[in-house]
Amino acid sequence: MGARYCRECGLALDKWQPDQTKRPDLAVISIAATVIGSMFVPVVGPILGLFLAYKAREQARATGQVGGSAELARIAILVGWVGLGVTLVPMCLFPFVMSGQIAASICSGMRPLSLLASGL
Repeated sequence: MGARYCRECGLALDKWQPDQTKRPDLAVISIAATVIGSMFVPVVGPILGLFLAYKAREQARATGQVGGSAELARIAILVGWVGLGVTLVPMCLFPFVMSGQIAASICSGMRPLSLLASGL
């Protein structure tokens, strides 16, 4: 029986060994950290996700990857910034909304100036 070869790369199948050092992609971990972190630790999760996403992009550029991990890293950066925005925008708007609510409740209890002038 003759040797069998891979149709894609031409390597003899009896010499092929699976990559034992395969780790989860850093970009995938970044997306997971952003999404899960946004739910449980609102500000820290997206910041951690962004840190990991930029590290994943750096690794992809260092190894010269064009698709796959590089594309996932770009998506992870986008997801991280969106997650941070979704977290921070309501936190920044909350004081303004509450001050408007407080002002409206205070003003609704006041009598109009015309009634004060007429002595009623």
